[in-house]
Amino acid sequence: MAIEVSGLLTSHANDAHGGPLFPNHVVAEVEFSKQRWPPTLVEPEWDERGRSVKAYCFNRPSVEWVKAMVARGYEVVWSSVWLEHVDTYFGARLGLPRFENVYDPSMAATTPAADVHIATLARRYPGRPILLTLNDPAPEGGDALGLARHPRDRSISMVTAFPWYATAMPEDLAELTEWLELTTTLEGQKELSRLRQHHQRRSRDHLRAMRRRVLHGEEHPWLDAGRRPTEEDRHAASSGLSADQIVTFNVIAEVLRQGLGGRLDEWFVIDLLRTRDITGAVKRSADRAKKAADQRGGDGEQGSDV
Repeated sequence: MAIEVSGLLTSHANDAHGGPLFPNHVVAEVEFSKQRWPPTLVEPEWDERGRSVKAYCFNRPSVEWVKAMVARGYEVVWSSVWLEHVDTYFGARLGLPRFENVYDPSMAATTPAADVHIATLARRYPGRPILLTLNDPAPEGGDALGLARHPRDRSISMVTAFPWYATAMPEDLAELTEWLELTTTLEGQKELSRLRQHHQRRSRDHLRAMRRRVLHGEEHPWLDAGRRPTEEDRHAASSGLSADQIVTFNVIAEVLRQGLGGRLDEWFVIDLLRTRDITGAVKRSADRAKKAADQRGGDGEQGSDV
C-alpha cells in the first residue's frame, strides 16, 4: 500500500462554519515550520518566528483503516509530496507507525504529478501487488499504475483517488480491503485478472457502440433514442475514452455545473473530455465566460454613446 496524505487521510473542505464537510472527519490545526518545509510544495505565509498554522479535516475511518492494514501484515509506505516531513506533521499525530516515503521528488519538475507516484512504484516493486491512493485522479484512472508495469502485473495494480469532492468513505475502504485480500492468494489474483479482462471487453463494446451511434446514427444505450449527436458526443466517440470514463467525466461536469453555474460555458464538457484536466477545464471555461461578459459590457457602452 502506497498512500498520500491528502485525500485518504486529510481534506481541506470545511463547511460555512469551519467544521468538517464530510461525516466521520475531525478538524485539527497543524503547525508547520519554515525550517522543515518540503521544497515540493508552495510555501505558506510565515509569521515572525517562521511558523504557519493550517486547519485540516482528518478522516477517522481512513486512519483506522491504515492501522488495521498494518496489523494484518500489509506493507505500507508513503508516496507523499511531503517527503521526510510527512511523519513529523501527519503520521505521528495520527498515531501511525513510521513508514518509508518512496516518492521521488527528482521527477516532479518534468513529470505530471500522478506519474511521479506511479513511475516510482512501478520501478520499485516489480511482480508485487500495489495499491496506490492519490488526491487527484490519474489520467488513466484505476488502470494508470498497471499500464506502467509489465502486462502480467496489470491486474494486481490499483490506483484510487480521493479528490476534494469525493473523500474516502467507509464503503470505499471496504472495497479496497476486498481488493487487497484478493491479491494475497493465487486464486484471488486469477479472479482479478478475469475481472480486468471482463471490464476491458465491456469498455471496448461500449465505445464501439457509441462510435456507431455518433458516426453512423445507430442506437446504443449511452444516448437517448432519437436524439441527434452533439459536438460533445462526436468528440467523446473519437477521444479514446471508455464509455465508463465518459460517464464519469459527465457526472463530474454536472456536479461542477451545479456548484459553479454560469461560470461554466457550453464548451466546458468538450474541454474536459479532451484534456481530462478538471482544474484547467474549469479555469478556461470561467475565463471564456468572463471574456464574453466583458465583450457584452463593452458593446453596451458603445451603443449608449451612439
